[in-house]
Amino acid sequence: MVERTQDWLLEGFLGSSNRVVQVPIHVMPFRIGRAADQDMVLRVNEVSGNHAILTYDGKHLWLQDAGSTNGTFVNRHRIKEAVALSDGDVLHFGTAEFRLVHQPIAAFEEPTITRTFQPGQLSQRYYPNAAAFRQMLNDRHLKVQYQPIVDLRGNPATPPNFAYEALGRADQPGIPQLPGELFKIAASLDCAAELSRVLRELAVEGANALPGDPAVLFVNTHPDETVTPTLLESIAHIQSKALGVQLVLEVHERAITDIRRMRELAAALRDYGVALAYDDFGAGQARLLELVEATPAYVKFDRSMVHALDRALPQKRTLVKTLVRMVLDFGIIPLAEGVETAGEAAICVDIGFQLGQGWVWGRPRDISEFG
Repeated sequence: MVERTQDWLLEGFLGSSNRVVQVPIHVMPFRIGRAADQDMVLRVNEVSGNHAILTYDGKHLWLQDAGSTNGTFVNRHRIKEAVALSDGDVLHFGTAEFRLVHQPIAAFEEPTITRTFQPGQLSQRYYPNAAAFRQMLNDRHLKVQYQPIVDLRGNPATPPNFAYEALGRADQPGIPQLPGELFKIAASLDCAAELSRVLRELAVEGANALPGDPAVLFVNTHPDETVTPTLLESIAHIQSKALGVQLVLEVHERAITDIRRMRELAAALRDYGVALAYDDFGAGQARLLELVEATPAYVKFDRSMVHALDRALPQKRTLVKTLVRMVLDFGIIPLAEGVETAGEAAICVDIGFQLGQGWVWGRPRDISEFG
């Protein structure tokens, strides 16, 4: 048995829980399986007693399947021969998913259940192209598009643009483009806050060409960064570059959990001349107390609140109308987002929304398309 020569560990989740375990690869060879004599014991029915073996040749870490019933996978490809591994590779032993990490930490039977797995059936908590994603983030190979937010208080038939929301996209082959997928990957790599910061910076760099005097620009935050000092550092940085741009910072509803901190954030943003908006209002709990205690300038009602509202039960329309009226009574501007049809647009105007956003008024576009 050879002592390890590098600091490698396997990081993964226990069953369906969100508890992460980190297992140091403390000896070589390093045996993985369900049997009690293995170096890493996985009490998972789909894992064989002696499932896989890790070895080190002085340069590379190698993974070899040990004749397991349900297979060993590297980046969701089943291996037949020994494979050289890299930092960030996603490994599956049967259904047990792990990520290979190059740094240290601490430790942890029944007959094998035979199953046939395809790569599409494997769990996907980890992203198999981590190095490329981090490189994309470091090189800022991202782009920003801008979606109009229209003013419904004048002529709702042809509402003028009031503001724009900055929406990030990947700009690198092989990596999903849309923000929802990007942030899922970033969360699995513990860099969601960094992705959010970089996208804000890119948004402001392009926003000086937006129409308006000043142009009003809504930029997003990620819940991981909402009440951290680094968020305000980021805001100070981009505000110094936002010449001729009025910034509005969107805070996701599920991040609004500490009223005291939200009051502090709202006060700090006022000092920077940045307006506050609560995003996705109504997607989870409609946090009404925060509207009073840490009053924003805008409340963006979630898509789920306005989808097919023109065809919804009267009770839903009454609920939304009541919430809109309450927001207005607090001196807050209500914004309907995700509006896709003329019927939805009409009911939003009738209910009292002052601003609207959605494909019915304009899709996200590159800055060059705004002339």
